[in-house]
Amino acid sequence: MKNNKNSTWTIVFWIVTIICILQYLFIALPRLTETPNVTGAYYFGSLLPNSVIIFIFWLIKTKAKK
Repeated sequence: MKNNKNSTWTIVFWIVTIICILQYLFIALPRLTETPNVTGAYYFGSLLPNSVIIFIFWLIKTKAKK
């Protein structure tokens, strides 16, 4: 049972990660490239929400492993 729970959270983690990557590539990045005078801080700032979401699901996955 414990192994099944871990594999479920692993699958959920990878689905969330893929969705966050696709959201960044197809929604956030094109809007940033259209905006003039964009610096590296804007690119980094647009990565933060997705990275926080991925980090939260990674923590849940590691908790389920224990």
